[in-house]
Amino acid sequence: MSGLCVHVRRVSRCCAELCRAIRSRRFFAAALLIVLLTAIPGGCNRHVATAQVEIARKHLQLNRPQQAIDALTKEDSAEGHYLKAVALQAIGQRTAAREQIDESLSIAPEDVKYRGYQSLLDLVGNKPGAAQRLIELYDLHSSSPAIAFFATRAFVAQHNVEGALRSFKLGLTLVDEVPEFMFHALQHSVTTEQTADAKLLLKKLEKAAPDDVELLRELLNVAVKGKLVEPAEHLFKRVQAVAPESADLPELEVKMELLLGRPEAALTAAHKALQATPNQPALELLLAESLLRAEPKPERERELAALVAKHPENPDYIARHSNYLVKNKRLPEALQLLNRAIAQTKATAVRATLLNIAIRTPIDANAPGLAEQQLAMHQAKFSNPAVADYFMGRILYLKHDYAGSLERFQKVVTSQGTSPSDAGRALAAECLAWQQRILANQAADERLKAAQQELKDLARPPKPGKS
Repeated sequence: MSGLCVHVRRVSRCCAELCRAIRSRRFFAAALLIVLLTAIPGGCNRHVATAQVEIARKHLQLNRPQQAIDALTKEDSAEGHYLKAVALQAIGQRTAAREQIDESLSIAPEDVKYRGYQSLLDLVGNKPGAAQRLIELYDLHSSSPAIAFFATRAFVAQHNVEGALRSFKLGLTLVDEVPEFMFHALQHSVTTEQTADAKLLLKKLEKAAPDDVELLRELLNVAVKGKLVEPAEHLFKRVQAVAPESADLPELEVKMELLLGRPEAALTAAHKALQATPNQPALELLLAESLLRAEPKPERERELAALVAKHPENPDYIARHSNYLVKNKRLPEALQLLNRAIAQTKATAVRATLLNIAIRTPIDANAPGLAEQQLAMHQAKFSNPAVADYFMGRILYLKHDYAGSLERFQKVVTSQGTSPSDAGRALAAECLAWQQRILANQAADERLKAAQQELKDLARPPKPGKS
């Protein structure tokens, strides 16, 4: 607030001098003052951005929101406030982000990008009508890549997959115009399994800072998550070349071996790295994953169990141990392990994760009877009753009770619509996807039956007296 007061006093002094110059007919001095007034950093012409804006934009492109905020400390242009809003939202400061975009709109109230970002923040804050406003804005300004990306989120909120895909593709064609959203676009591409788009964005981001080892590591992690083998191999070599002494190279090597489908090599690399530097949680978790994927042996199962005992409140290890048992056709043992862990854990968040795994495991193993038993055992422990309905929908699907499954999924969609939240929307979206799958399968079955009946009719000899 003090900075604003200083700025107002400075502008007031300039305006007073300007008026005196004009009254005294010192036109040259008046003209000079006008030039000086518009040249004041962050001064009267708040539509003009400084060089710091582009520096901040670059930081956002490289997924460094805090550094973007730091670069914009003294920036008072409309674009500066907008970028600060983007950065603040990225670090979870939604209220502060809203204040910044409101400031942008006070300077440039008709700017479509700023209006769109304000509606996007409304959408994230679950304000009614925000998604529809964004889609309407997109219909009027579909050539704006920023609006196209904002509309993607709106289409997702409305469960419009085709609309989301269309707007995202449109945004990608002009993504270089909004580099502040390039990293987010990459994450979206990976999450939605749009492989070609993800590879393109990886190349663009690497080109933006080819020797930045921190960025290369981030891109490598994204490539590994998306199982993009060729980009991951390339980025791993780049990290090795740029930072050959990097402490996290052993961890990256294990990830690469797992990605390439070489669990035995991953296991060897993990053991070697942990012998050199023991008790590294990230490496120990990769070791557990390597043990899960490698050829099963009694000593490996014991090692995996020892890791679970070492990290009793970490569901990631328990999940891998249970998956190991399922992989080796020991599903009942896996469920006993999970049920015991649920009973023993004291952490609410851990229990919630384990409950989810305890029901999903027999569902994924196509064992509806065991899944129903698990659900009956744990149903009362779910904080959100809709989760139990979702799982019952999955179980009924396995039992080929498609009508009952559709009914359960619809119950979830309706209940989550009355009390929206990020988790609720995700659950509802998954239920909608299952409904679409069931309806599509039913339509395909009906078409097949109709075709089969038509073939039977054609093969049947005509009745006497009919040609």
